[in-house]
Amino acid sequence: MVAGLLVAPHSRVRVRLTDGQAAGLGLSPGVGYTVTGTLTNLNDTAVELMTSTPMTVPARWLHPLDPDGSARRS
Repeated sequence: MVAGLLVAPHSRVRVRLTDGQAAGLGLSPGVGYTVTGTLTNLNDTAVELMTSTPMTVPARWLHPLDPDGSARRS
């Protein structure tokens, strides 16, 4: 097994609201709320955020890369 990180862009965000923010929106305080969605700029274009996720895969799944960074095919 080989441990590593999967690094990939995404535009999904999740923001927890404070009780004050929830109350400002007319929601009951003390419940706990989150806002989940896609982060966009003012042009409505998705903003990419880099994330990393730990993962472990079998070593046999790995293949060497060519000098140009592309995967070699057997």
